[in-house]
Amino acid sequence: MTEQAYRRIKLAEEQLDVALELFLSKRSLVSALTLAGAAEEILGQALKFRGKRTTLEFEHSAIEQVETFLRRQPFLWKDFINEKNRVRNAAKHMREQSEAEVIADLEDEALWMLVRACDNHKRLDLDSTSRIAEFDNWFYENVVGIKIDV
Repeated sequence: MTEQAYRRIKLAEEQLDVALELFLSKRSLVSALTLAGAAEEILGQALKFRGKRTTLEFEHSAIEQVETFLRRQPFLWKDFINEKNRVRNAAKHMREQSEAEVIADLEDEALWMLVRACDNHKRLDLDSTSRIAEFDNWFYENVVGIKIDV
């Protein structure tokens, strides 16, 4: 085997593609979640390096005031991120025996992680892929309730 250089955005795109395939075929929701999470993180960091906002930054800014009002305390970025990544992190880490189980809707968690990763991909102005288009169509039909004829 030989070491070689890899572009991280390309690696993230590969992870995203495999995550989308796993999700759409319902083969492994936890793998779709963790692969999409890895892609989302790398693509998000690339956005930050380019001075652009990530999907999570946009979402936090959109709900921060309402959440702060409802919670009667500041809705901190750290708390927001912990909530958003709770299940993904639980699928990757187990620090104590008391963490042997996690209660989650893996399909829902994988879905929204894929949405975040795909949106970061789009925010980077990267070329869309057939798998992203397939996911977009699935999303509109199954989540939004609009059938799009291709």
